[in-house]
Amino acid sequence: MYGQILIEDATLVLNLLGNHDYDTSTFITNLTFDEILAYKYEVAEMDLTANVYVATCYLVKTQNAYTKNYYLYNEAGTLAYYLYAGSGAQYDIYQAFSEDQIEITVTFMLCNWNSKTEYRACIITATDGTTEILNNFNFR
Repeated sequence: MYGQILIEDATLVLNLLGNHDYDTSTFITNLTFDEILAYKYEVAEMDLTANVYVATCYLVKTQNAYTKNYYLYNEAGTLAYYLYAGSGAQYDIYQAFSEDQIEITVTFMLCNWNSKTEYRACIITATDGTTEILNNFNFR
């Protein structure tokens, strides 16, 4: 089985709705996106879902008459993390990055909700170096 954090009996004391600075000192910034992709099919002996990663990659959107999905791809365009979302529309705020096919820096976490056969990514923020976009769905 793939691992993830399980919290039982939690009490929410305060929710600032993303309207504050957060501590980035523990974010993992020393791995390339390709190195992080090595975790995609890992059987987790450590809890990968407790980490926040920062890496450069590319955002790709696929769409047909029935579905819309977003993926984080490596530079070669050969390997990707599917973005976990209740709806592909959740990531429409990043659509310009996918249309321009530019390298972006993404802050993201890995997750395995619903017992998938691989880890998926959840974007926290993405930037093209000029514009940074916070994924507000994290705070709803």
